[in-house]
Amino acid sequence: RERERESFMASEVVGEEMPLQESKLLLNIPQNPHYRPLQDSPRSLRRNLIAGYDKSFVEAGGKIQKLTVKEFQRSQGDLRQTLRELDKMGYDVSHLSRRLDTLEEVLGGASKDANASRLKIKEARRKKVEKEEELRELREEIKRLQSKEKEKLEGIQELAKWTRELEVGLPDLDAIVAKLATTPLL
Repeated sequence: RERERESFMASEVVGEEMPLQESKLLLNIPQNPHYRPLQDSPRSLRRNLIAGYDKSFVEAGGKIQKLTVKEFQRSQGDLRQTLRELDKMGYDVSHLSRRLDTLEEVLGGASKDANASRLKIKEARRKKVEKEEELRELREEIKRLQSKEKEKLEGIQELAKWTRELEVGLPDLDAIVAKLATTPLL
Protein backbone atom coordinates (compact mmCIF):
# COMPACT_ATOMS: atom_id res chain seq x y z
CA ARG A 1 0.00 0.00 0.00
CA GLU A 2 2.79 2.40 0.97
CA ARG A 3 4.51 1.62 -2.33
CA GLU A 4 1.36 2.53 -4.27
CA ARG A 5 1.17 5.80 -2.34
CA GLU A 6 4.83 6.56 -3.15
CA SER A 7 4.28 5.76 -6.79
CA PHE A 8 1.20 7.95 -6.92
CA MET A 9 2.91 10.84 -5.11
CA ALA A 10 6.00 10.70 -7.29
CA SER A 11 3.94 10.71 -10.47
CA GLU A 12 1.76 13.45 -9.03
CA VAL A 13 4.85 15.62 -8.41
CA VAL A 14 6.22 14.94 -11.86
CA GLY A 15 2.77 15.50 -13.37
CA GLU A 16 2.47 18.86 -11.63
CA GLU A 17 5.81 20.02 -12.90
CA MET A 18 5.43 18.90 -16.48
CA PRO A 19 3.74 22.15 -17.57
CA LEU A 20 6.58 24.09 -15.95
CA GLN A 21 9.32 22.24 -17.76
CA GLU A 22 7.74 20.04 -20.37
CA SER A 23 11.01 18.45 -21.40
CA LYS A 24 13.67 18.85 -18.78
CA LEU A 25 16.83 19.52 -20.70
CA LEU A 26 19.36 21.13 -18.38
CA LEU A 27 22.83 21.83 -19.77
CA ASN A 28 21.84 19.68 -22.79
CA ILE A 29 21.53 16.67 -20.47
CA PRO A 30 18.06 15.06 -20.57
CA GLN A 31 16.56 14.94 -17.08
CA ASN A 32 13.76 12.99 -15.52
CA PRO A 33 13.98 13.72 -11.79
CA HIS A 34 11.51 11.98 -9.47
CA TYR A 35 11.57 14.44 -6.52
CA ARG A 36 10.47 11.65 -4.14
CA PRO A 37 11.85 13.39 -1.05
CA LEU A 38 9.50 16.31 -1.80
CA GLN A 39 6.30 14.29 -2.22
CA ASP A 40 4.91 15.21 1.22
CA SER A 41 5.62 18.93 0.78
CA PRO A 42 2.86 21.39 -0.13
CA ARG A 43 2.45 22.03 -3.84
CA SER A 44 3.70 25.65 -3.83
CA LEU A 45 6.75 24.69 -1.78
CA ARG A 46 7.47 21.76 -4.11
CA ARG A 47 7.24 24.04 -7.12
CA ASN A 48 9.75 26.50 -5.61
CA LEU A 49 12.06 23.73 -4.42
CA ILE A 50 12.02 22.09 -7.84
CA ALA A 51 12.86 25.42 -9.49
CA GLY A 52 15.66 25.79 -6.94
CA TYR A 53 16.96 22.30 -7.68
CA ASP A 54 16.91 23.03 -11.42
CA LYS A 55 18.76 26.28 -10.81
CA SER A 56 21.28 24.48 -8.57
CA PHE A 57 21.84 21.87 -11.29
CA VAL A 58 22.47 24.53 -13.93
CA GLU A 59 24.70 26.56 -11.59
CA ALA A 60 26.72 23.48 -10.61
CA GLY A 61 27.22 22.63 -14.29
CA GLY A 62 28.22 26.20 -15.06
CA LYS A 63 30.66 26.27 -12.16
CA ILE A 64 32.24 23.00 -13.23
CA GLN A 65 32.71 24.33 -16.76
CA LYS A 66 34.36 27.54 -15.54
CA LEU A 67 36.58 26.14 -12.78
CA THR A 68 40.11 27.40 -12.31
CA VAL A 69 42.69 25.45 -10.33
CA LYS A 70 42.18 27.51 -7.18
CA GLU A 71 38.39 27.44 -7.49
CA PHE A 72 38.47 23.69 -8.05
CA GLN A 73 40.47 23.10 -4.90
CA ARG A 74 38.21 25.44 -2.95
CA SER A 75 34.81 24.27 -4.22
CA GLN A 76 35.27 20.61 -5.15
CA GLY A 77 33.71 19.32 -1.91
CA ASP A 78 30.74 21.68 -2.18
CA LEU A 79 30.15 20.71 -5.81
CA ARG A 80 30.27 17.00 -5.00
CA GLN A 81 27.78 17.51 -2.14
CA THR A 82 25.47 19.46 -4.47
CA LEU A 83 25.66 16.67 -7.05
CA ARG A 84 24.84 14.06 -4.37
CA GLU A 85 21.78 16.06 -3.32
CA LEU A 86 20.64 16.46 -6.92
CA ASP A 87 21.18 12.74 -7.47
CA LYS A 88 18.84 12.02 -4.52
CA MET A 89 16.15 13.96 -6.39
CA GLY A 90 16.68 11.84 -9.48
CA TYR A 91 18.74 14.23 -11.58
CA ASP A 92 21.21 12.64 -13.96
CA VAL A 93 24.45 14.02 -12.55
CA SER A 94 26.69 11.38 -14.11
CA HIS A 95 28.07 13.75 -16.77
CA LEU A 96 28.90 16.40 -14.18
CA SER A 97 30.42 13.84 -11.80
CA ARG A 98 32.57 12.43 -14.59
CA ARG A 99 33.72 15.92 -15.50
CA LEU A 100 34.67 16.57 -11.85
CA ASP A 101 36.50 13.22 -11.74
CA THR A 102 38.36 14.07 -14.95
CA LEU A 103 39.29 17.51 -13.64
CA GLU A 104 40.49 15.96 -10.40
CA GLU A 105 42.57 13.41 -12.29
CA VAL A 106 44.05 16.02 -14.63
CA LEU A 107 44.73 18.49 -11.85
CA GLY A 108 46.20 15.72 -9.71
CA GLY A 109 48.61 14.79 -12.50
CA ALA A 110 49.28 18.42 -13.30
CA SER A 111 49.84 19.11 -9.62
CA LYS A 112 52.41 16.31 -9.46
CA ASP A 113 54.06 17.66 -12.61
CA ALA A 114 53.98 21.18 -11.19
CA ASN A 115 55.53 19.99 -7.93
CA ALA A 116 58.24 18.13 -9.84
CA SER A 117 58.85 21.26 -11.93
CA ARG A 118 58.99 23.42 -8.79
CA LEU A 119 61.60 21.07 -7.34
CA LYS A 120 63.60 21.24 -10.57
CA ILE A 121 63.34 25.05 -10.56
CA LYS A 122 64.46 25.14 -6.93
CA GLU A 123 67.41 22.86 -7.76
CA ALA A 124 68.29 24.95 -10.84
CA ARG A 125 68.22 28.14 -8.75
CA ARG A 126 70.42 26.51 -6.11
CA LYS A 127 72.91 25.44 -8.80
CA LYS A 128 72.79 28.93 -10.33
CA VAL A 129 73.65 30.49 -6.97
CA GLU A 130 76.47 27.94 -6.60
CA LYS A 131 77.85 28.78 -10.05
CA GLU A 132 77.58 32.51 -9.36
CA GLU A 133 79.55 32.01 -6.15
CA GLU A 134 82.18 29.99 -8.04
CA LEU A 135 82.36 32.73 -10.67
CA ARG A 136 82.75 35.39 -7.98
CA GLU A 137 85.57 33.36 -6.41
CA LEU A 138 87.23 32.90 -9.82
CA ARG A 139 87.05 36.63 -10.50
CA GLU A 140 88.62 37.33 -7.12
CA GLU A 141 91.35 34.78 -7.92
CA ILE A 142 91.86 36.41 -11.34
CA LYS A 143 92.19 39.84 -9.70
CA ARG A 144 94.66 38.42 -7.18
CA LEU A 145 96.65 36.75 -9.99
CA GLN A 146 96.55 39.93 -12.10
CA SER A 147 97.89 41.86 -9.13
CA LYS A 148 100.62 39.24 -8.68
CA GLU A 149 101.33 39.37 -12.43
CA LYS A 150 101.68 43.14 -12.23
CA GLU A 151 104.12 42.79 -9.32
CA LYS A 152 106.16 40.20 -11.25
CA LEU A 153 106.20 42.39 -14.38
CA GLU A 154 107.40 45.33 -12.33
CA GLY A 155 110.11 43.08 -10.83
CA ILE A 156 111.14 41.91 -14.30
CA GLN A 157 111.26 45.49 -15.56
CA GLU A 158 113.43 46.49 -12.59
CA LEU A 159 115.77 43.57 -13.29
CA ALA A 160 115.94 44.49 -16.99
CA LYS A 161 116.79 48.09 -16.09
CA TRP A 162 119.48 46.98 -13.66
CA THR A 163 120.86 44.57 -16.29
CA ARG A 164 121.12 47.43 -18.81
CA GLU A 165 122.88 49.57 -16.23
CA LEU A 166 125.34 46.77 -15.50
CA GLU A 167 125.93 46.22 -19.19
CA VAL A 168 126.67 49.91 -19.69
CA GLY A 169 129.14 49.78 -16.82
CA LEU A 170 130.96 46.73 -18.20
CA PRO A 171 134.33 47.54 -19.71
CA ASP A 172 134.52 47.06 -23.43
CA LEU A 173 136.95 44.15 -23.58
CA ASP A 174 137.34 44.36 -27.36
CA ALA A 175 138.37 47.99 -27.08
CA ILE A 176 140.78 47.20 -24.27
CA VAL A 177 142.30 44.26 -26.18
CA ALA A 178 142.55 46.33 -29.38
CA LYS A 179 144.23 49.15 -27.51
CA LEU A 180 146.69 46.78 -25.90
CA ALA A 181 147.39 45.06 -29.18
CA THR A 182 148.21 48.29 -30.96
CA THR A 183 150.40 49.80 -28.33
CA PRO A 184 154.13 49.60 -28.98
CA LEU A 185 155.85 46.59 -27.65
CA LEU A 186 158.56 48.51 -26.02
